[in-house]
Amino acid sequence: MKLLQYLWLLIQAIQLCHCESATKCNNITQYFMFSRCCAKCPPGTYLISKCTIQKDTECNRCEEGLYQSKWNLADHCQQHTYCDPNGGFVRELPGDTLRDAVCLCAIGKHCINKDCEMCAEDKNCKPGFGVDNPADRKHRDTECKECQSGFYSNVSSPVERCWKWTNCGSQGELKPGNSTTDVKYYLKEMLWRFHKQLKKPERHAVGKVNGATVILLEENWRVGEQASEETSVPIPESLAEVQSLFIAQQEDGKESHLPEQEQAPLSKS
Repeated sequence: MKLLQYLWLLIQAIQLCHCESATKCNNITQYFMFSRCCAKCPPGTYLISKCTIQKDTECNRCEEGLYQSKWNLADHCQQHTYCDPNGGFVRELPGDTLRDAVCLCAIGKHCINKDCEMCAEDKNCKPGFGVDNPADRKHRDTECKECQSGFYSNVSSPVERCWKWTNCGSQGELKPGNSTTDVKYYLKEMLWRFHKQLKKPERHAVGKVNGATVILLEENWRVGEQASEETSVPIPESLAEVQSLFIAQQEDGKESHLPEQEQAPLSKS
């Protein structure tokens, strides 16, 4: 009877010693075996054989295209994620023996669901609307917002925001803008110079409106000593309208007497 009690106490003591030794091991980098702490395989490697009484754990390095990111006792490395172009993915980072490859939707696309099983085209913001938040190539699609007063968008785009109306300042405004068009304006000071040039015998003036060379005939503009910014002047909205005025005058048999270098560009139009 006493012998059985001694054996039971001995077993309890051995178990207690075993538990105390196991708690001394680092659970992240070690495991307990044969009454000692054995090393796990470090990141970038996998297990060949566990430790014995005579030797420690044996590990092997992951091959190309495989990885292991944690301390482990796995008998193999994990394969890099395949970024399937047929699903709309591209490889953002290639990955190595320590890290997996990183896949993202191609530019202009986003995930169709939370698991990102496939990618879909980003939504376009139609004219009159601009991008409020662009798609993130992950789970967020394009978020559009209607252009506010003073801003416009005349394109359908997944990236363009609303643009601010042109600030005409003292140049004068021809037509106000809206959510889909910019303001149209003319240069008051340029027109005043045109008026002064119209007094010349050549009966024409050459200048620029909105960056384009145009020919202004005396018959199309009010000329006189009283001409000023307040003078009522017919303002053409485009170069085509100015050219049509000039062509109409030519058809009436009136010569423009243009310098040779100014006639060539007009004859091509």
